[in-house]
Amino acid sequence: MSKRDIVLIIITVLLVGVMVGGFIYDRTPALLDRTNPYEFSADENLKIVASEKKGIVFNRVYYEVKLQILDGYWEGYYINFAEAIGNDGAFMDKAEYERYRDSALANAVLKPVPSDDAIIWMIGVEDDKAGIIYIIDQEADGNSYLYVYYAKK
Repeated sequence: MSKRDIVLIIITVLLVGVMVGGFIYDRTPALLDRTNPYEFSADENLKIVASEKKGIVFNRVYYEVKLQILDGYWEGYYINFAEAIGNDGAFMDKAEYERYRDSALANAVLKPVPSDDAIIWMIGVEDDKAGIIYIIDQEADGNSYLYVYYAKK
């Protein structure tokens, strides 16, 4: 083996290592835990249903995540978030939510689809690095969902 072959092998191994590290770093549960005050991966009552990410692997600038609340008790999450953030957020009916959706979530891929009689709860958190919006709703399939929208500044 020549020195050139050895250098190419070392570079290939390093690149594969970076790629594997990137995939581990960018898993949706790890991304949620890294960018939110709430530790989603430790909560066995939440199941990730879908996610949409924008940006590069080591620098996500935006993401959306839909989580199913398995026991359907969304009020517990409302209370936890309200206490942690120090704000009660806002409750909306379906018509109010649809007006909000059409203006603020126009470019979102994952959007809540609440049932006709659902109560929708929303709260936003912002600091100098990012803004996060949490929306909880009950949908026509009978399940409750938590949506997380994150955007870097």
